[in-house]
Amino acid sequence: MAPQLTLEVKDYRSDAAWRWVLSDAEGRFLADHEVKLDPADPLYRGFADLPDYLRYHRDVRPEEESLAELGAWMGEKVFGRVGEKLLAYEQRPARVVLVRVPAAAQELLFRPLELAHLGGRPLVERGFRFIYTLGDADAPARPTTRKA
Repeated sequence: MAPQLTLEVKDYRSDAAWRWVLSDAEGRFLADHEVKLDPADPLYRGFADLPDYLRYHRDVRPEEESLAELGAWMGEKVFGRVGEKLLAYEQRPARVVLVRVPAAAQELLFRPLELAHLGGRPLVERGFRFIYTLGDADAPARPTTRKA
């Protein structure tokens, strides 16, 4: 099945700053969102290292509560307007989203993006399935010229 939506990382500056661009299967622009996360925010720690974050909080509160708080934060801060637009494309049993990440931003592949809450529920519960690829992985090969 071909991806039905494409979510691409653009203008990557760091793991706390980039821009999402969402487009449909024909490449038409749907939405974008400028991500500017504060690494000093306690919830950023959960975004950066979910297992460590859950271990740190396990004696303080239930895991489900920590995940819900982090998911709501990610929905607002990480997805923003793009998340609102994604909800318009929710589909059962699944909505495939191709996530293109440039090589410099590969650390984002280790973030728990599918746990972000949109409309009060995690993306994964809403049927969104992310397929990750390097942003330039499907670009046509460029011919090389050799100097004689």
